[in-house]
Amino acid sequence: SQGSKLNIEAGTFTVQSGGLAVDTLTVGLNGTGALEVQGGDVRIGNGTEDLIVGRRTNATQAEGDGTLNLSAADSVVIDVNRFLVGTRDGVSIGGGHLAETVGDVDLSDGGTNTVTANSILMADSGTDGNTGATSTLNLGGGANHFSVDSFVIGGRKSFASVDIDMGGTLTLAGNANTETNLFL
Repeated sequence: SQGSKLNIEAGTFTVQSGGLAVDTLTVGLNGTGALEVQGGDVRIGNGTEDLIVGRRTNATQAEGDGTLNLSAADSVVIDVNRFLVGTRDGVSIGGGHLAETVGDVDLSDGGTNTVTANSILMADSGTDGNTGATSTLNLGGGANHFSVDSFVIGGRKSFASVDIDMGGTLTLAGNANTETNLFL
């Protein structure tokens, strides 16, 4: 059966309370999209889907910018195949176009954040340079548990950063493997 999907290709969507539970989430695909959750627990994925924040898959001038703000959520659980932040998929924009692709993710500031994924890919462009902006992942001030086999921060021709709030902790381990392959 097909699970629940939320696609915000462009525009802003706000969940004021009660949290969010969705199997597949895409924010900012070939456009500028934003999602903010202002309270409650957040659950994304069931282990087989992709979470996409800021992605460009065509050569139009649409930028592919995504913002996922979960900072006010009580807790965050992400269980996906791939977690993609600020990526381009074989798109060459050429002709002097300066449209960048960027993703920004803020996890819960005060609650526990649990991320399980086969891979996290932050900021990657296999074609034109994508160096005009930095994709970000902001971890909260509580416990941050990551079970990830491959974690790329700033892939090909792109910039990315991961920050952790004061008082926050990070536990990083592999998902299927015993260790995480971390690429900076």
